[in-house]
Amino acid sequence: VGVVSLEMSPAALGLRMLFADLGVGSDDWYGYSGEKKVLMTEEAIAHMESFRGLDVVHPEDKTAEGVMRVCRAMIDRGCSSIWIDHVQHIDRNGRDMWTAIDTAIRSLYEMHKEASIPWYLLVQLSRGIEKRANRAPQMSDLKGCGSLEEVADRIVSVGCPADWQDDRDEREHELVKIKDRNGGISDGGKCVMYLPDPFGWFIEYNK
Repeated sequence: VGVVSLEMSPAALGLRMLFADLGVGSDDWYGYSGEKKVLMTEEAIAHMESFRGLDVVHPEDKTAEGVMRVCRAMIDRGCSSIWIDHVQHIDRNGRDMWTAIDTAIRSLYEMHKEASIPWYLLVQLSRGIEKRANRAPQMSDLKGCGSLEEVADRIVSVGCPADWQDDRDEREHELVKIKDRNGGISDGGKCVMYLPDPFGWFIEYNK
């Protein structure tokens, strides 16, 4: 699995994953004084070792062209899928933000058609969602990614219903399919997942 991390370094990403596996937050690991609160046990080290199955790259060149080169190298190395986190961190390279993002998405789409592997693009939502009473993510909330709406086979949003419904558990999260080129969203394409305290991985939610 190839991960193009435009925001976090591989070390920072690995540490976040370690926190999730151990079920602790950064405040549990480092106190305000910087003193470690959780010891590096053999179990923790084993968790860190498991991350080596990911091909994580934090490119110095974050332009659309630079990201393309990294993705091409991952394909050549035989990665079974490629994840890009996240699209809005692509360097403008002298262009306005929307043109830069549009160029990157369309270029990645052309490469996706050549390589028969899944591609996953993480996208930030617009802050405008916070101004609505119902903060359930919508297609129009994709920040500056109009071309993504056009080329994506499937778009899935993640929302916390407790943000707009008082009777919902704040650890519940809804994964909602808001676009599917093959159909299948007439029922909302909704899946409810649960995020344990304080940090962790999503698990199937059973009331």
